[in-house]
Amino acid sequence: MSTQCSSYDSLFNCLDCKEGLFSQKGKCVKECSKGFLLKENKCVPECKEGEYLEGAECKACASGCSSCLDSTFCLACQEGQYCGLMCPPTLKYDYSAMKCVESCPVGTIEKSKQMPGLKKTVCECEHGLENGKCR
Repeated sequence: MSTQCSSYDSLFNCLDCKEGLFSQKGKCVKECSKGFLLKENKCVPECKEGEYLEGAECKACASGCSSCLDSTFCLACQEGQYCGLMCPPTLKYDYSAMKCVESCPVGTIEKSKQMPGLKKTVCECEHGLENGKCR
């Protein structure tokens, strides 16, 4: 065990490091390696276009989305695609179908999403989304 580490997981990987050091892949480092960025005193992977950071893992954005906050909230679309924030103002974004619709289908509810300088209406699954389909 390292004296640089202040807490470990059950496999003795370092979770938290002493002041001035950062946890990266279970070890304490003075600075994050190339391809990693600092988030909450931990070195996490720097995600590529079309991915978002969840915990310490990069995960894929929804189909047709080139930039996102999470698996359902698209910030920018791939060329020629409509996605989350890019529906025309008269349409709603249906997360289960991943497309713009005039009205929310059965099993979904209409919700308003707001970000700084942006407001949109979406259709979300009443009981959550699983494997791309409403439960």
